[in-house]
Amino acid sequence: MGYPLFKFAPIRWMFRPSAHMQLEHLGGSKAATRKPQIPDYLEDHYWWAYLRPASVKVFDHNPIVSAILWGCYGRLKRAAFVELKAGQKVLQAACVYGDFSPHLANLVGTDGRLDIIDIAALQVANCRRKLREFPHAQVRVADAAKPGSGVHNVVLCFFLLHELPDNYKRDVIDALLKRAGPDGKVVFIDYHRPHH
Repeated sequence: MGYPLFKFAPIRWMFRPSAHMQLEHLGGSKAATRKPQIPDYLEDHYWWAYLRPASVKVFDHNPIVSAILWGCYGRLKRAAFVELKAGQKVLQAACVYGDFSPHLANLVGTDGRLDIIDIAALQVANCRRKLREFPHAQVRVADAAKPGSGVHNVVLCFFLLHELPDNYKRDVIDALLKRAGPDGKVVFIDYHRPHH
């Protein structure tokens, strides 16, 4: 247990979606064209990491990502990617600095589909730039608590949950669980509390 890893695969049975949740259908409605508002927690606590152009220049490098992840970036990527196969439809629930998304797009391959969502337009633009060579990858602005319709073979959430307020975390988890197909899986890779 020498590295921060919190992994469930599959975990569809572990969480029951709350009754109050409603998913917005993205087919042609006004909701489809409206961009979600940046949440207060993101602007208040993480503006320096995700919401300024200088952030992309500083943090979007593998050595920086690896340092943030205590030298375990490669190991954590492999832990996520072992759950995937070429040709699958995959939802990535937030943009990730470094080469994570291009590696994921390469793994999914042209017979598959990679959908990536992020609430920050700056992160979406940066990820689109990195994925120009992958026509089977789509990146769009969306809230992870309202990722849109459609089901995926794999839903992947890589180091997002620890940044979310506790009251919002459940909504995100519920929404992502609903995006996995009947035989699909949801994979969470994130920090966890050490065992005592």
